[in-house]
Amino acid sequence: MTCNDNREHVWPEDFDNFQSAFDAAVSRGAELRFRPNVTYTWPMTTVTVNGTIKVVATGARIEVPGAVLALHMQTGADASEVDGGHWIYTGPLTNGYNGASNAIRVTGTRNGPGVAPTFIENVKIKNATFGGFGNVAVEYQFARNCSDENIRCLRCGYAAVF
Repeated sequence: MTCNDNREHVWPEDFDNFQSAFDAAVSRGAELRFRPNVTYTWPMTTVTVNGTIKVVATGARIEVPGAVLALHMQTGADASEVDGGHWIYTGPLTNGYNGASNAIRVTGTRNGPGVAPTFIENVKIKNATFGGFGNVAVEYQFARNCSDENIRCLRCGYAAVF
């Protein structure tokens, strides 16, 4: 299914999978909106963002059913924003640190020993609740001027790690 190219936002339901919805929002410069009071089941694969996007998930419940890195914002996603959402881990508990089971990872590129990394910059995660992530809800690596505002972490290992 495809959505109207003239809209200022897209809905995940308009696409076959979350990756396609994120890609469409990035390529169109549109917001990706999750509907309030709707439960979304995240796929058992990582959704990768390589361009600027604004995700609006206020009032939506996003269930992550297993140990998978849900959303990976990589170099190129500078100035992106995730606003809202109840991100709930519903899979089996894991022991010890497992970066592969974070809700959101914001990461630049490590360029090798003795070479400066390429930083991701100005990404904002705000107004979101994370529940049940035994490891890290939001993790930043090789990131500059990034922030999290008004996030809540319930039964998580850490709310955010820089």
